[in-house]
Amino acid sequence: MSIWRIWAFGITAALFPPAPAVAQGTPLSDERLFQAGDGTLLLSNWAEQAIYESPVMRAHLERIGLARTCAIANEAVKLAVSDRIDAFRPALVAAMRSQIPADRFDARRWLSLQGALAAYRGRVEDALLRDAAPVYEGVRALALTRFQRETAIAAAVAGSWADIFADWDLSRTNAVRTACMLYQLSDPVMAKRPFDQFYQRKEMH
Repeated sequence: MSIWRIWAFGITAALFPPAPAVAQGTPLSDERLFQAGDGTLLLSNWAEQAIYESPVMRAHLERIGLARTCAIANEAVKLAVSDRIDAFRPALVAAMRSQIPADRFDARRWLSLQGALAAYRGRVEDALLRDAAPVYEGVRALALTRFQRETAIAAAVAGSWADIFADWDLSRTNAVRTACMLYQLSDPVMAKRPFDQFYQRKEMH
């Protein structure tokens, strides 16, 4: 499992609690299935990928600073997800029903595409990309457009552009993405410590 998947699993557990256990043979409601599909996690990932894989991220990162870049990226993702959630919700539920055998929903104590249903995650996402392509394309376009607009007018940073992550190798996309996730926590300085071993520059060891 990649470092990003490990991190994503931890964030998922905190932000998207698994759907509660249900009795054997009890059909899951659409809301239960949506939660078992980790809610908006896939939708957020699509929006994030559009930003972090774009050269626009690198073009402004050192000019406006990591902290400001992350704040703009996080807000762009949040707004894009909010705009597309109504279209994404039924699409995710339909993909869950079509790609996962019904007995898997009540044969597991906890239900999540990051946990008990992980074997079906690829199939569910493939179905979404096939059957809900406008949602995928739309959330990516909205997130990237807002990110481009806000970073273009942001003021230049004073001081170290890398902020508390100055010891990390920020040439790595996953390092930047992880830093932006950590900025959303109450104590990013403390939260970054477990990840130092993965992202610190070699000369720091």
